[in-house]
Amino acid sequence: SQVMAGVRERIQKLHDTGGEGGGGQRTLHNFPGFQATYEQVVAWVRGWPLGALRRAISRPDMRRRIDEAMAALGAVMQIPQAQRDAQDLQRLEKARETLVLVATAVRQFRAAIWGQGLWQRLPIQLKMRHYATGIDEVVRELYTVASQRYPVLNDAVLLAYGSYGLRRPSAKSDADLVIVVTDETFRSVEMQEARTAFYYLLTDSLGEVVRFGDAPFVVPLSDIEGRLQAFELATHHKYLRARVVAGNRDLYQQHVKPMVQDHLRRHRETIIRRLIMKREEEYVNQREHPLGIDLKVGLGGVREREPIG
Repeated sequence: SQVMAGVRERIQKLHDTGGEGGGGQRTLHNFPGFQATYEQVVAWVRGWPLGALRRAISRPDMRRRIDEAMAALGAVMQIPQAQRDAQDLQRLEKARETLVLVATAVRQFRAAIWGQGLWQRLPIQLKMRHYATGIDEVVRELYTVASQRYPVLNDAVLLAYGSYGLRRPSAKSDADLVIVVTDETFRSVEMQEARTAFYYLLTDSLGEVVRFGDAPFVVPLSDIEGRLQAFELATHHKYLRARVVAGNRDLYQQHVKPMVQDHLRRHRETIIRRLIMKREEEYVNQREHPLGIDLKVGLGGVREREPIG
């Protein structure tokens, strides 16, 4: 929003003054992060990458096609591969043709953010945040379509964690996602069907563009509690700094986050001691030079120590 405010301010001034710069070339001086001609910025604003992505995936006809693709994927994937007939393969092919359109829009968006051009001159923090927002838009759209067919997803919450959850992803970062549900919902047949359908929808549309983490895709509240009681250190970071992407926000705010905060408050000293021991073990057993740089603690990477320290 700050960048766009700067763009509008400079464009308005150019309109009022008839342009700046010598030789008739209108240049945006003192613009945060880069200089560009007036014509470049106008073209850039009109082709704002996030806006283009939204227009590509949010059209009513595209939502309908995504819903049909999800239904086809969910039905065909449940049939053993050896038993699929020609009609099943045709449905699968048609579904994937639709999801290729989604993947193409995301690929173009990623290229606009991380490729050559005006975006290359912007601060890395802005590019990472904008990229995370774009992935959010696509994942949220897919989740919304899936929840219309499987209403049980409205009772679950889709969380982003890791560098993506902190809005610090690089161009090749994993998009770490997890669906958290109550234990009763987790055991329901509808939830298992919804999980399978949404997982195939997500990976078939974005799997070739965005990598997804290997963590369990659907997790009940009791599993989080059990991992906390076992002092699984990554759990604190994962859920304390998680970000709601879609679904039931109250489930995270009223159950997941307070659970993690309470455990951290009651066992803070024990957790810190275990973190120190873990770091000492890593130091002793590391194969590289003991003073080697750990890129995961830098911009675009995180460690579970960050929120606890």
